[in-house]
Amino acid sequence: MTKFQERLHNLRIEHGYSLESLANELNNRFNASFNKGMLSKYESGKTVPDFKNVPCIAEFFGVSVDYLIGISDNPNLVPVLDPPEQQLIPQLKKQYSPAEIEKAMMLYERYKDSIPEIQNAVEGLLKSHQSDS
Repeated sequence: MTKFQERLHNLRIEHGYSLESLANELNNRFNASFNKGMLSKYESGKTVPDFKNVPCIAEFFGVSVDYLIGISDNPNLVPVLDPPEQQLIPQLKKQYSPAEIEKAMMLYERYKDSIPEIQNAVEGLLKSHQSDS
């Protein structure tokens, strides 16, 4: 069973949908043409979904396409930046190298939900590096 098959099946079951009810919900939400047989074939691996159907399924269940198709094990959607946050990106690119930004992002992702002391340490590291520049 591929990751896509497994994840589609598990998401459908976890959310309490039958094949038919999921097809109906997808059709209503996306004005699409899913049906019970099509979803059954996706889950069994007898066919793969059309490219246009994968984002609909992912959005419906609130997971990323990368997660649904097995590229990532992180089901979370990538957050969309608000305009003020988008304006910070060019400033950060001027102050830091791409490698420094990548390292900061990696540290942030790794420790963002950790205890406050670790968060403070990461923030301190970033501030100290900024004052060194």
